[in-house]
Amino acid sequence: MSKDTEQADAQKVAEAIGFIREGKIAKAQELLQDVCSRCPDTYQYEFVEGDTRYVKFWDMEEFLSFVGRLGKDKKEEVVWLVSAYPRACYWLGFLFIERRDFASALGWLKKGQRLEPYNAKFLNEMGFIYSELKDPVNALASFEAALGLPSISNRDLAIALRGAAINLVDLGRLEEAKEKLLRSLEIDPDSDLAKSELAYIADLQAEHEGTAIGNA
Repeated sequence: MSKDTEQADAQKVAEAIGFIREGKIAKAQELLQDVCSRCPDTYQYEFVEGDTRYVKFWDMEEFLSFVGRLGKDKKEEVVWLVSAYPRACYWLGFLFIERRDFASALGWLKKGQRLEPYNAKFLNEMGFIYSELKDPVNALASFEAALGLPSISNRDLAIALRGAAINLVDLGRLEEAKEKLLRSLEIDPDSDLAKSELAYIADLQAEHEGTAIGNA
């Protein structure tokens, strides 16, 4: 796959995202499927040449998180290359989630994850799908897998923590859920979802204590 081809395909992905934001879903899907028709069997997310590390970031937050993890003492220069194919798979998955065609969405997300296995976005979306399918075991496994990745942006980390917590509640593991929600609030203190879920856990625990006292 030439750099010029991926550059052109990355531009198509950007256009597709613009169409999604404008509500032009058919145009977005057409562009994304065209890009995905050229998905390689393997994908090189990053590589090093001399003192320069080239990485195919998705956005500025991912870039800043990556550079922050390198630390001040690293002499390595980091160059941002365009990303096309994993992003195209992700956004196709997103479109199918919006239609609640979860089988198709999972297919595209898994394809994207095979290309870029250390990107938490794929696992977080899979966790969401399994949550919607009322499958807390597989949902929790997806979010926990995201949490176990060696590199994850703060945004994706907060999402994974909240997702894991919600499914831990469904599985009756309330203290573990509370711990993850509190951790998520350290990263994203303005999350109304985390706060409401903590309130829900408190209500459940109070109800349980009241029942236990009543049966004593």
